[in-house]
Amino acid sequence: MECKVLERRCAEVFSQYVNREYGGPSLDLQEGLLIAFEQGTEVSRHGGDLSLCPYNAVSDPERFLAWVEGFQCCSVSRTL
Repeated sequence: MECKVLERRCAEVFSQYVNREYGGPSLDLQEGLLIAFEQGTEVSRHGGDLSLCPYNAVSDPERFLAWVEGFQCCSVSRTL
């Protein structure tokens, strides 16, 4: 049950993130961002840290920010 709650929470956070940063979903943009977001949540779930982000804030800021958002979403959910 905890997994389902976390999945719903992450989906909600991702949707809010895309709406806030990009004004709504775009299929092309959303697919790449979702992958980065999910990678961030996985690293957080397995006890990793922010230094494991594979994206560069300068050369790939969209995916970098999506990864960090996913990481923080899962980190916050674990502490609640």
